[in-house]
Amino acid sequence: MHTTWRLGVLPGGVENVVVLAGGHQATDAGALAAAADALHTAAARLGRREYRVTVGDTEIIVIPGLTEDGALDLTDLGDALEAVWPAAGDGGHDRY
Repeated sequence: MHTTWRLGVLPGGVENVVVLAGGHQATDAGALAAAADALHTAAARLGRREYRVTVGDTEIIVIPGLTEDGALDLTDLGDALEAVWPAAGDGGHDRY
């Protein structure tokens, strides 16, 4: 079974999420990795915003943090997604 993923951003002053990227991967782990890559790229380009990452049926709201110097912290975004995604603890195997 393929796993669908999507990345969106909630721009300031609006109520609707704008979809930035999405796709299908053969595995849950592949979908999570693709979503994490897209999130990193979008955050580097758009900055600190509210991002919506959907992998399968799970939606995760992500707002990148700031470093001690006040710069955007892009480190470990993929690890953060894995930490909160329900299937991440299964060693990357499909849930289905």
